Amino acid sequence: MTHWLGTDELGRDVYSRLLFGARITLYIAGLTAIIAAPLGLLVGTTAGYVGGWVDTVLMRIVDVFLAFPSLILALAFVAALGRVSRTPSLPSHSPPGRRSPDWPAPKR
Repeated sequence: MTHWLGTDELGRDVYSRLLFGARITLYIAGLTAIIAAPLGLLVGTTAGYVGGWVDTVLMRIVDVFLAFPSLILALAFVAALGRVSRTPSLPSHSPPGRRSPDWPAPKR
């Protein structure tokens, strides 16, 4: 079997390492699709079936979400809910010639 994206200098499969590195992103994308599709179906079905002022209110709420760019909306959610991160913060500034042990030195 061939390696679809080849191997790195140590002979490791690049495709499997890419999938392993993207597992959190793929999980979040799948979870978003699983949550957004039924929610959109519920809002659209309710607005279409009931009609009248319920339709108007639901569609205005949807219009508010669609009016904001996704990045600004994400920043608003983070500001409202607080930041949750498992990654360590960037190290503080080190003097020239001396690097923090958790920060890789530049390769030249």
